[in-house]
Amino acid sequence: RNVTGVQTCALPISPLSAVKAESVYVITNGGIYSVDAVNGGPASLLTTFTQTQAATLAARPSDGNLFWLDSTGTNPGLWRWDPSTPATPPAFVGTTGTTFTGVIRLGFDATGILYAMNPGPGATLWTLDPNSGAILSSLPVTGANIGGGGDICLQPGTGTLYIVSATELYTLTPAGVITLLGTITGAGAGNITGCAFDRSGRLIISPSAPPTTQRLYAVNIGTLAATALPVNTGLADGSIGDLATVPTRVSDLSLTKVASNLTPGNAVSFTLTVSNAGPDQATDVRVLDVLPAGLTFVSATASQGVYSTAAAPLPGGLGNYPAGTWRVGTVNAGASATLTVNRSEEHTSELQSRFGISYAV
Repeated sequence: RNVTGVQTCALPISPLSAVKAESVYVITNGGIYSVDAVNGGPASLLTTFTQTQAATLAARPSDGNLFWLDSTGTNPGLWRWDPSTPATPPAFVGTTGTTFTGVIRLGFDATGILYAMNPGPGATLWTLDPNSGAILSSLPVTGANIGGGGDICLQPGTGTLYIVSATELYTLTPAGVITLLGTITGAGAGNITGCAFDRSGRLIISPSAPPTTQRLYAVNIGTLAATALPVNTGLADGSIGDLATVPTRVSDLSLTKVASNLTPGNAVSFTLTVSNAGPDQATDVRVLDVLPAGLTFVSATASQGVYSTAAAPLPGGLGNYPAGTWRVGTVNAGASATLTVNRSEEHTSELQSRFGISYAV
């Protein structure tokens, strides 16, 4: 994602370093989160649901819709949620049928086919209709023996389907042929519950063994060595049920800041405008505008989203947004959003204003 800060007035302006969003989706019992795949946390709650089973999650590459099953038992329900319309609650798609049971792995391939798989010897690979939940096909899994637990994830750049199970990494073909690549090292001895790829093509996994169950790991596909991401997700120990890849979107975001008055001793208003030149929408856009020394906040008006001068709590009690964060939300291609911040007339010398886009998905 291209992010720029633009100086539009004589006031010295120092854009904050822009952060390219590299994130993955995480599902827990009752909620879906976005997690920064560079730092690893804290997780940001996107939506909640009433189902208490959270062992599967899959992102459809074409539109980014998320799908999951509400049970690992027989005839589970398939659910769907669109992250681009976060206020709309998850929708029930349909049930899968009584021959469908024990599924703990769910994933899309590059063409939009939805695969589901149960664990252990004699496993079955199903394809599901994402519009109804009905089974479209089923076939026995062949090749390498595969244990319990794990996930299916698509590497968007190559179109390869991967499976994690216990601590092993496999590839999967549409014909149900599984090939063992080897054992992932450095992420503990417990089962890996989920896998996803970030926009840089790195494999991200969620281990289930203490004491690292709050932390995601990046895996080198060549060596299968795992490295812990720097920051804990902030989620409860062992609560991560699955991961999903955030589909690649390209959006050119720019940010301008205009001062109404450059004369020391006078009140001043700053207008920030974040614009998206496309071609895709940007979601969960956040702008950080640091209050210059010598000014006191008076009021703020945003065309969309919420601005707070103080640190604001993240949903789910997972830390705080930094002070001065404007939580813009979704900015569609070709659209823009504005924030006007009014400051007091206390400044008597040159001001240094620092601002920037701090996050976007």
